[in-house]
Amino acid sequence: MNSLSLRESIWDLIALASPPHVQMLRTSPRLTKRDLERFHTLIADKGYDDRAHRQRLRSWKKHPLIKHRELEPYDRGANARMDQKLYHRRSLVETVISVLKRKYGSGVRSRVWWRQFRELVALCLVYNLERAVKVSVAFCLAPLPAANIPSAKDFYRAVVAEHLT
Repeated sequence: MNSLSLRESIWDLIALASPPHVQMLRTSPRLTKRDLERFHTLIADKGYDDRAHRQRLRSWKKHPLIKHRELEPYDRGANARMDQKLYHRRSLVETVISVLKRKYGSGVRSRVWWRQFRELVALCLVYNLERAVKVSVAFCLAPLPAANIPSAKDFYRAVVAEHLT
């Protein structure tokens, strides 16, 4: 069975105009409140470690799965008790971001903020379309053993050769 799925698609895009370390804790509560019905657990890295933010999430009946900055001994214990299997899902997001940067570059070409945002939205759309095509091709070829599934280049050559003859 092929492990491709559309779970790795991009469903939401948030762009901050100022550096992330300045905006993370300021914008996180607003963004969280905006999407309350869409999640049960908020998974975040140490940059979002804030006691008020955790209490706010709990008051909204949401589970904060945020690593603690290890300032005190009990922070290390809290990180050790964390559900690592669930926290690992954050790495899926980081992987998609890494793929986007490697495939399309880490910068945007536009100079105006709203055009930069449009460029990011277009980039995410292209990524989702490529992902959907890859998944649909994989499902079409699923009955074949994994060793017989052609690469994208071979598949393209076969389609072109079929149409040329």
